[in-house]
Amino acid sequence: MSSKTKIVILVAVLILVIICDVLLLRYLYGNSLANTSPVEAYDENKYLVHKKFKNRKEAANLMAQMHERTILLMKHLKGKYDNDGVMDENDDIVRRLTRGYDVDNIVENSPHNLQGTTSFTQNKGDLMAFCLRSKETHQLHDINTMMFVKIHELSHIACRELNHPPKFWEIFAKLLNEAAQVPVIELVDYSKHPVRYCGMLINHSPYFDYYSG
Repeated sequence: MSSKTKIVILVAVLILVIICDVLLLRYLYGNSLANTSPVEAYDENKYLVHKKFKNRKEAANLMAQMHERTILLMKHLKGKYDNDGVMDENDDIVRRLTRGYDVDNIVENSPHNLQGTTSFTQNKGDLMAFCLRSKETHQLHDINTMMFVKIHELSHIACRELNHPPKFWEIFAKLLNEAAQVPVIELVDYSKHPVRYCGMLINHSPYFDYYSG
């Protein structure tokens, strides 16, 4: 093989590597939280929605619905526990939610993000990222499923402990119970009626561990 041929092959390989790197970076950025921009919803709030999906207005409206129902839940909790004259765990939950929840910290998370996350909360509310879509079809999930996910994330804010200790599941079940009383959610026994969500299967609801039967 001549030196000229070797140089041509080397250049071709380098070009191929560069193209692959560019495509990889485009994919990573395209599915990251950075690839979002504000979209105004019907409630006149602007929500950070992913740019790579077409139905961005519908996604913003879904986030607005979730926010409205969250406010109704928090008003219900305040009215029930914040003025009962008793300082207990319920008051702590209400106050942690009031301090930690901020609609401006909410962002849509792509179902194809590199980390493989669905929805998550950082630093007890500094960031709340929600996967709104099916990983397979990119269709928006229904509001009831999204409220179950939202209340899961709110439970992280309300719980003093990190991750998913027993206290987290107790608070999650409590908030589901209160949310059903408002009502801003229809309780589903996912062990009997599992639901596909963002590439995973929801097959458990703590409500039925604490309140059913």
